[in-house]
Parts: sequence; C-alpha cells; structure tokens
Amino acid sequence: MNSTLYLKPCKYKAHLASLPFDEVAKNEVLVTREGECCPECEPSQAICNTIEPIRYHGDIWNTSTCDYCTCNNGNVQCYTAMCENIVCFKEEVLVHKSDTCCPQCIIPPSCQFAGQIYQDGERWTSDDCTICVCESGIIRCFTKHCPTCDNNMKSIALPGDCCTCKKGWYT
Repeated sequence: MNSTLYLKPCKYKAHLASLPFDEVAKNEVLVTREGECCPECEPSQAICNTIEPIRYHGDIWNTSTCDYCTCNNGNVQCYTAMCENIVCFKEEVLVHKSDTCCPQCIIPPSCQFAGQIYQDGERWTSDDCTICVCESGIIRCFTKHCPTCDNNMKSIALPGDCCTCKKGWYT
C-alpha cells in the first residue's frame, strides 16, 4: 500500500484550529500516510516525494541495519549509525549478528555433562567410543562403530581405544 498524495486544501484543519481557511490551507496538502486510515495535513514544501514510498517531514526509516534516512523539510538526509567501542566482561564474547548494526557482548551458551561445564564448540570424549560436542548449548554425541573384521580377526575393545581388529586368538 503506497502513500496517497491528495492535492486538496486542508479545510478540516482550519476548522479544528479555528483559523481562517486561507492561513492554514495555503501551504498544506491533505495526505494519507501508509497504514493510516485518516488523512492529515502536511506542509507541501516538507514532503519528500522524490522517493517511493513518499515520506513526510519528520519521518525516519531504515535502509539497512546500520543506515537510516529522514525527511527534513522536503529533503532526504541519510546517515550511518555509529557503534560504540565495547569491552566485554571476562565471561562474555563480542558477536556481530547479521540482523543488528552494532556488535554486542553475550554470554556464550555452554553445556553441562557429567558434572563438567563445556563451552560452545568444545569437544570431549565421554568414553573410548563416544565423542561429544557442545553446540549452542546442546550436547551432541557421536559413537564410533567398530569395524567389520576379516575372518581370522575379531573386533575387541582395548583400554584407550574404542575397538580394533586383532587376530582371533582373543576369546
């Protein structure tokens, strides 16, 4: 839905303000802003009608996560937001999310496993055959499967090793 620019004099404002019609309507037009149901009077020289949708004096809009523009007396003026220098606390990390302009400090997610705290991205073994990783506060574990051994070999678990193929003399 686009803004509609009606070049009608603003009679109703003159009535509401109890001012003579000539003083109010001379430099104003009746406009209906996008998303609004009722029209309002705007100074005709303060409309930014060189862009789509039409903007009005005092309007502010984003053109990206860091850039914004304003309509100032009929002129579009655009700016880039300035981010502060941020120093994070010891337990925080500085992250820059794609939907925000400036980086921010956050406490990264962690995982607790068998009474131990693991940081995001950290890996550990829960036993000789299982490797776990902390991913965004969620523990994901992967179990190594023993290999299929040749006829004269057996798959056995040795201390410090998940399983390996050894000659069949183990029973």
